[in-house]
Amino acid sequence: MTGALAYGISIRQLKMRPLPANALLLISLGCVAATYAGFFALAHFHVLGRWLIAVLWWYAFSAGLWYFDRRAHMFGAYT
Repeated sequence: MTGALAYGISIRQLKMRPLPANALLLISLGCVAATYAGFFALAHFHVLGRWLIAVLWWYAFSAGLWYFDRRAHMFGAYT
């Protein structure tokens, strides 16, 4: 969760895209859920490798950014 919050705050501070605080919180919670899913998968399927946790975390973070970006475009936040 700390990593997702740090990335999200840096995106907000660098003004790459507007990212409200509630979106940042939901993205962070999604990253936590992806990390737990990765640990669960590794506990049952050892052949996957530890890289799976980083991959799932990054996909969750990217999907969260994509979702909130699409949502902002749908509701006209950038126009």
